[in-house]
Amino acid sequence: MPESAPRDSAAIERELGVLEEGVDRLVRELEEYRGRASLAEGEHARLTALLDRSGVDVSDPASLGSRLQELTEENFRLKEVLREARIRAKRIRGRLIVMEDESAG
Repeated sequence: MPESAPRDSAAIERELGVLEEGVDRLVRELEEYRGRASLAEGEHARLTALLDRSGVDVSDPASLGSRLQELTEENFRLKEVLREARIRAKRIRGRLIVMEDESAG
């Protein structure tokens, strides 16, 4: 059909409908991307604040890796300390129960 030929108004309406749906879809996608960007910016700010508080030089990735390793090792040591403390607490509790039984009997 030549461009200069009159077009069917129903066909024009269909094409406009398709275009409108496409624009609506693009607007929804834009809103989704804006939301995701906002969440990412918030997460970036949170992580940046954590790094600032940690005192680690963020410009040196090796120091970040080193600090992470230190914290991982410290976490492991603290878990061991807690495990040993639980064992000791159970022993002490057991002794207290025996002492109570002896003093009551």
